[in-house]
Amino acid sequence: MKLSTQEAKKIFDRVLENAKSDSNILAFWLDGSRGKGIIEHAESDYDCTMIVEDKALADYKTRYENMGNPDFEIGVLTLAEFKKLAAWGSDTAWQRYNYVGLNPMVDKTGQLGKLFKEKASIPESEINYLGA
Repeated sequence: MKLSTQEAKKIFDRVLENAKSDSNILAFWLDGSRGKGIIEHAESDYDCTMIVEDKALADYKTRYENMGNPDFEIGVLTLAEFKKLAAWGSDTAWQRYNYVGLNPMVDKTGQLGKLFKEKASIPESEINYLGA
């Protein structure tokens, strides 16, 4: 069932409030075009990511990843899993662009700004300088 923009926004707001108050949720942000502030339209969905305490991973994956609607999707990871995601040279390195221009809405770790910046850039060791 397709969610209306208003219904999807209500779900997003509810999850965001939960992320702010739930001690098992360490971080939460909006990905994709909405997260980057790209022009939204009626077909824009909500793509989100949530970082949770290790002990809560299975429960929160069940609770949030299986909401059953393609208009509102949440990926749930631990901080350790997120740190490995989109690592240079990994099979998920293609996701690095996803972190350009993103800002966490909730960051109880204090690490996400730095991690986003690292993921959104080419490592210095990988840059081939002309004339070097």
